[in-house]
Amino acid sequence: MTADRSLFKTFVPLFAVQFLSWGGMFCMWIYAVPVIAGDVFQGEANPARYGVALAAIGGCYALYAILGASLAFVLPQALDRYGVRTVYSLALAIGACGLASLGVITRSLWLVPAFLAVGASWCSMSNIPYAVASAAAPPGRGAHLMRVFAFSTVAPQVTMTLLLAFVGPQLTAATTHFVMLGGGALMAGAAILALAFGGNFSISQEEW
Repeated sequence: MTADRSLFKTFVPLFAVQFLSWGGMFCMWIYAVPVIAGDVFQGEANPARYGVALAAIGGCYALYAILGASLAFVLPQALDRYGVRTVYSLALAIGACGLASLGVITRSLWLVPAFLAVGASWCSMSNIPYAVASAAAPPGRGAHLMRVFAFSTVAPQVTMTLLLAFVGPQLTAATTHFVMLGGGALMAGAAILALAFGGNFSISQEEW
């Protein structure tokens, strides 16, 4: 009973953080192209500029992925020094700023810091939740709990895909940027939850 209560206190907040943070990322993955191509490169009526926008967005996606993978090598030291709650919530808050900024910037130069910020959150999302889930799993139940934990990314994917499919037809070229602002708000909510409930998140040193 004590073990089940401990799992509940860890996994429920972790699922909530996952839902909001991945929901924010799906806003970017689904709508970054029309938002950036339209608002930054004015490529809606210009095929050449639209092509430049696609190339720039591809480069920005590679930038945040490379940064996220690189930061993973210094993440253990940061977690040891500052704790899971602080690092996790701060990284998500930085990512929230990056996502939200994609809804307001109009110059391509600002795409770089925006996606660098997203890379910080991507590093935390790709590592911390899985280490927390692994450390919380009782002996002999790790594989089962990790299979269940996989739904923490499936649920936001399905939800955001259906929601944006419903909302998408209502959007115009002048309003698509609200999706990025919404993604930033979701990520900010994840940061707040990680800060509020991150005391239940722990990672064994040997996990790293």
